[in-house]
Amino acid sequence: MKIKITKKPNETAGALVRRFSQQIHRAGVLQEAKRRKHREQPLTKRIMRKSALARVKRRQEYEELKRLGKI
Repeated sequence: MKIKITKKPNETAGALVRRFSQQIHRAGVLQEAKRRKHREQPLTKRIMRKSALARVKRRQEYEELKRLGKI
């Protein structure tokens, strides 16, 4: 994405910066940069399976405690 801003005649530096910031916001440049900065590596099948089993185990423990009246 290229954003090109040129200074208009009699435009203040503050107005130029504000116009530039608006263009950056509208184009979604900051959101894209943040998304790329915090990109996570895709999980392997083994890790996904392990986390799924952990979720199932936690849910079963919760249901057991709920059934016993401890929650």
